[in-house]
Amino acid sequence: MAIRRTRPLARLACVVTLVCLASGCADDRTDGRDDPDTIVEDEQTQLADRAFTTDVVTGGTLVPGSMIELSFDHGVMAARAGCNTLVGPYSDADGMLRWTSGPASTLQVCPSGGLDAQERWLADLLTTGMKMDSGPADLTLVSGAVRMELNEVPAPTPNGSNLLGTSWSLMTITEHETTALLPEGLDAPTLVFEVSGKVNITTGCNLAHSAVDPGSDTLVFEPPGTSRRACPSEEATRIERLILSTLDGEVDHEIDHTGLLVLSQGEQALAWAAAPA
Repeated sequence: MAIRRTRPLARLACVVTLVCLASGCADDRTDGRDDPDTIVEDEQTQLADRAFTTDVVTGGTLVPGSMIELSFDHGVMAARAGCNTLVGPYSDADGMLRWTSGPASTLQVCPSGGLDAQERWLADLLTTGMKMDSGPADLTLVSGAVRMELNEVPAPTPNGSNLLGTSWSLMTITEHETTALLPEGLDAPTLVFEVSGKVNITTGCNLAHSAVDPGSDTLVFEPPGTSRRACPSEEATRIERLILSTLDGEVDHEIDHTGLLVLSQGEQALAWAAAPA
C-alpha cells in the first residue's frame, strides 16, 4: 500500500482543549485550566487513548452523512474527514497541539460527492492551526469563522478475531515515547491476517510469517520466522527489529475511530492503516 506525505503549507499546528475532564471544572463551560491548582496533567497525557467526533461544524458545511474524527494514541494524532486517515506524531508544547512533521496519509480514492475536498479542508485547518476554546463540548477547536465542538466517543472493545481477513500498512512507529513516521524511501511494511489465523508480514526488508489463534479475543503472535535478506540501511534494520519484536507474544491492540490499528507491547507501538480492498 502506498503512502504519501501531505505537503507542509506552514508549520503544522492545531490547538486543542478538553472541557470538564473531571470534577476540577470551575463551571460547565471550562476545563479548569484557568486555575493552576486544578491542572494535574499536561494536554498530551489527557488526550492519550481518546477519540472525538462531530458531524456539525459552525462556519462550514460537512458532506451529508460524514463527520470529523480525531484520535490520540501512543504519541500519534490521527484525523479523518473523508475516506483517508491523516496520521503523524504530535506535540502540545506551549499549549499548541500540532503534528511535528507533515502527516502521512492513506491513498484511497474518495468517491464523488465532495469527500476529497472536505479531507483537504480539514488537513488545511489542522496545518494552519486551530485555537483552543472553552465550550460545552469535550473538545472545542476554532479557526476564523470555523468552530468545531467535538464530543468524546468510547473506545471500541478489542477483539483479536475481528482482525482475521484484514490487511494493513504501517504508518508510524513508537519506541520509548518517541513517535516517528517511516523514513522516506522505505517500502511500507505490511501486515496481513488470514482467516485461518496465519499472519504474513513484510518488514521493508524481509518477509516474515507468524500466526494468531483465530478463536481468541486476545492477540498472541507466534514467534515470527523471517527471510534473511540484509536491510539497505541501519534505520531499516532498526525498524525491522522493532516490528518483529512487537509482533511476538501477547500484544495489546485496538482499532480507533479513525480506523487506525495500534499494536503495542511495552514501550513499543506500531500504528497501521487499513489497506485498500
